[in-house]
Amino acid sequence: DFCLSRGLGDVYKRQVLVPAKVYCGDTLNGICSRTAIEHGDVREDLREITEVVRRQNNIQDADVIQPGRILLIELEVPKEKDRQRGTADGQKGE
Repeated sequence: DFCLSRGLGDVYKRQVLVPAKVYCGDTLNGICSRTAIEHGDVREDLREITEVVRRQNNIQDADVIQPGRILLIELEVPKEKDRQRGTADGQKGE
């Protein structure tokens, strides 16, 4: 994960970039939704994620994405989720 800073006002969540591989039959919306749910994105409207991913990954047509491609998906996750993941990865918790 790669942390992105957005400003001081939002202290309860952070931005992370998550790589996601495109498989045969995947849709951009499906990949973004699956990744957001898996990583605990806090946004209510997942369509926002899809639009950002489309722009950031230079996808002209969301209906045409090639299997095997790796997309970078920017998510907003709670800071607590990061601490929980740290202990799940075998690191000592607080």
